Amino acid sequence: PSYHFRRDHPELLIGRPDEDIPDGTIDSGIRTGLNFAFPEVRAHLSSIAIELVERWDVDGIELDWLRHPGYFRTEEAYGNRYLVTDLVRKVRRRMDEVGDERGRRIELAVRVPATKFNAERIGLDVASWIRERLVDIVIVGGGFVPFETRVDEFVAAAEGTDCQVYGCIERLGGIEGDEMVRAIAARYFHLGA
Repeated sequence: PSYHFRRDHPELLIGRPDEDIPDGTIDSGIRTGLNFAFPEVRAHLSSIAIELVERWDVDGIELDWLRHPGYFRTEEAYGNRYLVTDLVRKVRRRMDEVGDERGRRIELAVRVPATKFNAERIGLDVASWIRERLVDIVIVGGGFVPFETRVDEFVAAAEGTDCQVYGCIERLGGIEGDEMVRAIAARYFHLGA
């Protein structure tokens, strides 16, 4: 399991062993995350996604890029976007091979931050994933800032492709009542999602 991988390989974490990162900083919040700059980390995580596709007859998988909001050291994230894109390519390539064997496409969904800027800032080049047709579905945001979520940026990136863009609706965090949910859905629809 991934938690064993993290425990057994502290040298592969974003925070370096014995590094003093002040509490309350961005880096303190992501120091326990796996650092995707290391090939071992990317190989480990892509193997989990690939195993799901190979072992079970799934219609698709979702790569959730919001569960841990850091994949690189802060100062390295933007420049390392290509590394995550290579990981997504590897997963997509194997999904296509398995899909061809099964006679159908296996879909790849990704859940990404609420703006392209924030996605790129943490090392995710979602526009390239869409342009290269690596992903079938982009789920924008975690639903916590629905009136600031920039689904339109991702819709524009998906123009001319078959990629579907969804805005996330989360009923936690002050989203109460059906009228509020309908307002959020209407906003996303109006923006092209």
